Amino acid sequence: MRSTDISLGVAAVAMAAILTACSAASDPDEAEARPSAANSSAVPEPGATRTVEIDSQGAQIAPFGLPTLEAFLADPAVANIVIGTVTSNTVKVSKVDDSHDVFTLSDVEVEDSLKPGVKTVTFGSTGGTVKLREVRSDFEGKAGQGPFSEDELDSWVDYQAHSQGAPEVGDRVLVALTEDGGTLLHLVDSGGSFIWPSNAEPANPKWVKSLSLEDARTVIGRLSRERG
Repeated sequence: MRSTDISLGVAAVAMAAILTACSAASDPDEAEARPSAANSSAVPEPGATRTVEIDSQGAQIAPFGLPTLEAFLADPAVANIVIGTVTSNTVKVSKVDDSHDVFTLSDVEVEDSLKPGVKTVTFGSTGGTVKLREVRSDFEGKAGQGPFSEDELDSWVDYQAHSQGAPEVGDRVLVALTEDGGTLLHLVDSGGSFIWPSNAEPANPKWVKSLSLEDARTVIGRLSRERG
């Protein structure tokens, strides 16, 4: 399927899934990075998928300022680290002012966890794929787009934050969670190593771009022993 990029302006403060502080939101109503208006004249053909980049400014505070990804994972702000497989996704769409927030909640079947006894978790990530009809007002009448036909309204829009797509069912992921279950970050398994979603750049440019499954399990085991 053909993909057309459409950049959106935002009223952005903090990103709920990747670059939030300890109180990272798992609720779409709390997501601060949001599109305001399509500013591209590129209009996809019927049936094409629109890729919308959500530009946001993350709160650059500790622990994201730590020198390494491993140091971040060991920070007290990270209450749990899990490795598991995404079993289902629920995409939430909410209207905020004159635009929409799109947020994905992913259920994970856990295989490894820093906290003992955890079998499943749910984590949130900014963005997701929705039908155009659900976010119609973000596009129609902007940059010469619309009115849309029924076929066009059944096409898809992929909202991405920092070029990072939401996880897909079947993805093996590593997720760092706060004490109240908020999502600090998630990585996706690619051939035995965890990488940033959609092979994007790390949240901190000094951090490694990938973390092997073996190293991830070593970090979890060490922290489990240290935290008792």
